[in-house]
Amino acid sequence: MAGIANEDEILPTQSFVYLGYKYAQLDIGYREHWYSPFEDSAMLLSTQAKTTPSITISNVEPITSFNIRYDMFISQMTEQRGILKEGQQTGVERVYEPGKPYLFGLHTSFAATDNLTIGLSRLMQFGGGPRTVTLKDFAEGFFTPGSKDNITTADADELGDEYELGDQLGAISFEYNNSLYSLPFELYGEIALEDTLGGTRNNAYSFGLYLPFISNDHSLRFEHSNWQPSWYGNHLYLDGNRNSGNVIGHWAGDEHEYTDYTAAKSMSVNWHWQLSPIETLNTTIRSLENKNDGYKTGYELQTAYTRKLAKPIMGAQSLGAELYQGKDVYGETFARLSVFANF
Repeated sequence: MAGIANEDEILPTQSFVYLGYKYAQLDIGYREHWYSPFEDSAMLLSTQAKTTPSITISNVEPITSFNIRYDMFISQMTEQRGILKEGQQTGVERVYEPGKPYLFGLHTSFAATDNLTIGLSRLMQFGGGPRTVTLKDFAEGFFTPGSKDNITTADADELGDEYELGDQLGAISFEYNNSLYSLPFELYGEIALEDTLGGTRNNAYSFGLYLPFISNDHSLRFEHSNWQPSWYGNHLYLDGNRNSGNVIGHWAGDEHEYTDYTAAKSMSVNWHWQLSPIETLNTTIRSLENKNDGYKTGYELQTAYTRKLAKPIMGAQSLGAELYQGKDVYGETFARLSVFANF
């Protein structure tokens, strides 16, 4: 059992029951999912939004010498303020009703070589409220996404308002590990897309570089993401790809006006310093630039000091303090000082 408590509620995040074996484990409950090789953000699915109950099947140990891993789940999201009931057909006004859409996720990865790992991710947000979905609809949307998404008015006139399944996001990623002049490094990247790849919008591109030993006690990680307009937005769902008001992917997806869905780019640099065998200092600097007018460049500094305890105190294995401060995209400054314990 696990969970997160705040002033508003207690979230049973990471509380679930499981059964199975090393190649096929079934999890039922509030399990988190992270579909990306990136550490500071994930374009498709991260822990940014509230965790909802799901049914998941995955492998605990990699399969074969290709280190195959997979994760597949189905979940029902929190209520959206409006899901399209009708309005794609000619001469019909758009009508929205509230409802809870479903979210299906699939991620798999494999080692193409000793140094290179390839990952594939897929999300399908569908149904909810006035939109009914059959197993046949789901299968068609999964195997032929181009024909079930972004249908035209003519398609709606012929096939009906409910023919379009929902919204789909996909990504392909790579992780490459090697060393240069005895300096180990990891280079990784991801191309993410909504429905189809190409065009002038709805694509996202990310790359990262990790240097685990720039010296014996220091490591450095750099990550950059760039996404086009309408990322996390969809005409069927007034709240887009959000759960409980927060986008399900990149943290920067919440840093704009609610319905703006501006193109943007973000960068982060993480520095980890092993001060001593029992002390660490972990610092992350982030920046965010929204492309639409009316926003300023946002900055964040987050630094945390952690110290392992010689003997546990009330079950705590380590204690620490964190400083989080910066300026948001509206030009407002903020700061927070907190203490924490790891059990």
